[in-house]
Amino acid sequence: MYRKASISSVLAVGFLVLLCGRANAQQSWAKGLFVETQHDFGAVSKGSNAEFHFDFKNTLDKDILITKLRTSCGCTQPSIAKGRIAPGESGSVVAKFNTTSFTGQKSAVVTVVFAEPAHTEVQLNVSGFIRTDVVVEPAEVNFGSFRDGDAKPVTLKISYTGNQAWQIQDVRSQFSQLQVSLQRREKSARGVSYEMKVGLRKDAPIGEFRERMTLITNEEKTPTIALEVIGRVEPDLILTPASLNLGSVPKGGMVSKRLVLRGPEAFEVKEIKCKDLRFQFTKPEGKKKLHFVNVQFASGQVPGKIFDSIEIQTDLNGGSDATCSVSGEVL
Repeated sequence: MYRKASISSVLAVGFLVLLCGRANAQQSWAKGLFVETQHDFGAVSKGSNAEFHFDFKNTLDKDILITKLRTSCGCTQPSIAKGRIAPGESGSVVAKFNTTSFTGQKSAVVTVVFAEPAHTEVQLNVSGFIRTDVVVEPAEVNFGSFRDGDAKPVTLKISYTGNQAWQIQDVRSQFSQLQVSLQRREKSARGVSYEMKVGLRKDAPIGEFRERMTLITNEEKTPTIALEVIGRVEPDLILTPASLNLGSVPKGGMVSKRLVLRGPEAFEVKEIKCKDLRFQFTKPEGKKKLHFVNVQFASGQVPGKIFDSIEIQTDLNGGSDATCSVSGEVL
């Protein structure tokens, strides 16, 4: 009798271990898609804009589908722009720290629920300390969208309520393109204020950037204050969409799409290339600021995944190129 019970217990434990192993394996494939799964905002001022993008890329050979985001604390609001991500495409779960309604040390777990290719969940961890004695206006360093070399400097006011001996001793960032000047403006019975001007060098990389700037103060307990730095350097040549998803194409089928190419001045399209010879293009003629490129895909009789890129060469600025990624599947 005892022997039977013992054997049953061993089987039950073995079954649980098997289930746990499967659960861990399921989470591992999804967790492995993310660049990182935890972020510490550090100390941020009350009312500041603090958000972090948990970037991921679909490295699988099939679509992934995120159906739900849950948060363990109202101090963090998660969001996602697109839940279905095709093979080769990238996305991000945005965790926005609520610095307006909350103060002090806060942390949250954001749960990402996957429905495809298999049901699983991934936990993303967020933490930070929201200060009430420091206010930064505006809430972030936002350069907006601009062409290379045309970024306008951003001026911020940093106010501290407390000891008049409080000082900002340094400003640091891993984003080397920033140019910063700092000047102490006011000193009163309530505290101290600074004016900070942030500019951008002309060699900033093309595309969207989301970086961090850290103020170093003379405080012993909490010497650093983090600020968000965001913006987008627009290229001279803009191709939309940047990625083209053909979806599911039957064998022997045909799909037609259109790309839009824009420039700051009239230019000519010289050549359109793709390694996949099933793609055919209609090259626009003449010099214009705006070109429409018709794309046709003849699927043929061989099923399989489609993953390639379309390169468009122009004479803009002596020769500028634009690239669009393409994906899909022939069934």
